[in-house]
Amino acid sequence: MGYYYAGGPGSWFPILGFIMMLAFLAVVVFLVAFFFRRPIRHIGMHDHDGMWRVGNALSILNERFARGEIDIDEYNQKKEALKQQE
Repeated sequence: MGYYYAGGPGSWFPILGFIMMLAFLAVVVFLVAFFFRRPIRHIGMHDHDGMWRVGNALSILNERFARGEIDIDEYNQKKEALKQQE
């Protein structure tokens, strides 16, 4: 008669360990990809044809006005010039 421990982990324990290791690696790869991916949209950059996007130019103009870099007259003048480019 042989003695064995009936409450042990059984033969499934190595398989569960392997699955947990794969899950951990998947989470690590996902986190690295999430934090180090390239930005999808570049504000203020060119379109594919090399032309400035007017919407981004307007947002930059709004930011410059909000920071106080330009006064109201210059803001309105540049805003009208951008509207004419559309």
